[in-house]
Amino acid sequence: MRLLLAVVMCSTVTTLAFPAWPQEAAQETAPEAIERLTRENQELRQRLEALEQQVQQLQVRLPPPGGKEVSEEELLQPTVSGVERAPTGEQPGGGGNLNPDIAVVGDFVVNVGDSALMYPKTRTVNREIEFNYTQRLSPAARVWVTPTFHSGADHEQADVEEAFIDFDRLVDDFDFRAGRLRLKTSQYNFAHTHELPFVNSPLVITNFFGEEGAVGDGGWVTYALPTRGNLGLTAGLFDNDNMEGAFGTPGDGRLFWGSLTGSTDWTGGKNQFYWTVNYLHGGRFTPPYGSRDTDLYSAELAYRHQKDQWRRFEARGEYLTASLGGPRRYRRDGGYLNLLYRWPDEHNRKREAGLLLERTHWPEFQKPGAIGAASAYYTWQQTERIQFRTQYTRLFGDCVTDRNDDLFFFQLDWLLGFHPPHD
Repeated sequence: MRLLLAVVMCSTVTTLAFPAWPQEAAQETAPEAIERLTRENQELRQRLEALEQQVQQLQVRLPPPGGKEVSEEELLQPTVSGVERAPTGEQPGGGGNLNPDIAVVGDFVVNVGDSALMYPKTRTVNREIEFNYTQRLSPAARVWVTPTFHSGADHEQADVEEAFIDFDRLVDDFDFRAGRLRLKTSQYNFAHTHELPFVNSPLVITNFFGEEGAVGDGGWVTYALPTRGNLGLTAGLFDNDNMEGAFGTPGDGRLFWGSLTGSTDWTGGKNQFYWTVNYLHGGRFTPPYGSRDTDLYSAELAYRHQKDQWRRFEARGEYLTASLGGPRRYRRDGGYLNLLYRWPDEHNRKREAGLLLERTHWPEFQKPGAIGAASAYYTWQQTERIQFRTQYTRLFGDCVTDRNDDLFFFQLDWLLGFHPPHD
């Protein structure tokens, strides 16, 4: 009996200490095990490569350090602002019925230099203080109001730079706007001064439309065409009382604007190409010749290479030509090319450097000459709400003397609150 009990106990202990192997494992030879592990390793590598590709595509769409930024399409499309804006670190409150987006933006500029043609002598000016209010009234409509206080070369005034209602979701593929609007003839005309990547608006824009660019009271409708290439067609009607240059001061009559845009995106959003063509027709009051018609044509091209979520290169150019009314019909033109590169510092704060080349005729009949400029600028983001810029500009051309045409600028932009994308 004792012997039988001992045998049973030994069998039990042996079974618990050395359980049987699974049948598949027991039957698998060493070469088969190696082949199975190799196959599993290859499958894991393929899954890892697919995940890396997805991460790279997502990185292109991530916002830069310390700032909210629009998508790649928005950075190139004329339907939204593709230029830089004051940095923010907050997320929008949604602009709902009880939660509007409110911001105050300051633009402070120091000008060291003198030019008898373009800029006054050395001066320090708080060029613009902008109050921005954005409210979504309903799922189909929103309101945008931007009162500003300007300090110009020879005046200080309060004004309403933009005030409009936007029916952006009322009808599929359509966008309706009415009020005081900045025309989207180009990205740099549509932008406010603090949103530009350089200190001053391009010469061709200020010469042909005035200090504030092409701004009018009226409305437009945009239709997204059901074709490839992201084509969009826009038509608008405005008064030109706020414009100078090509459309005279004061304005006379109405201004018609038509635009066709398109964009192409390839290699997962890393390379983008955008174009737009515009036509404007309006009256021009030129004393003592009275009212004359002006026909203005412009084209803008842009290319952007996004290396990663922090680094990018962008080239943007515009050409504008106008047939103006005066004692006789005459033609003026101009354009610019801007090259920009962005990278982060060791703390992932934005750094930018660029080169701006410009040349334009004066729209006035009495000034047949042209003016050109070359500017080099450098921008650095100090905090999420403060950024600095330095710029050197060399003026040259038929209308500029050989003296005092080297200009140095220092710019400070600051932000309080949340500034939504200017679209």
